Amino acid sequence: MRLCPRKSAILASGLLVLLTCAFVLRYAYDQKQLRAKRHNSGVNVCRANLRVIESAKALWATEHKKAANDVPKEAEIIATNYMHEIVRCPDGGKYDLRAVAERPRCSFHDVHP
Repeated sequence: MRLCPRKSAILASGLLVLLTCAFVLRYAYDQKQLRAKRHNSGVNVCRANLRVIESAKALWATEHKKAANDVPKEAEIIATNYMHEIVRCPDGGKYDLRAVAERPRCSFHDVHP
């Protein structure tokens, strides 16, 4: 059975449209996955930074005999060498040190150590 040239052209253009849609959808899916990986990477770094801050606060409180409701200043933690420098959120969030008994928080990710 032989198709007429007009039907062949319609079939070929239909296949071309279908393949183009498939490639566009695949590209969009890959971009979504890439964005998710970048986001998760930032969250993991942020979580690690919060753990560092929490440990530095605990050392500061123990060595200076601070109460559970005392809040350290960034300068106090750096000056006493509990941290070499203040860590920063990779996505631009601000860290809230909070009281010794509380966990520090990130304004961007809202995660806990």
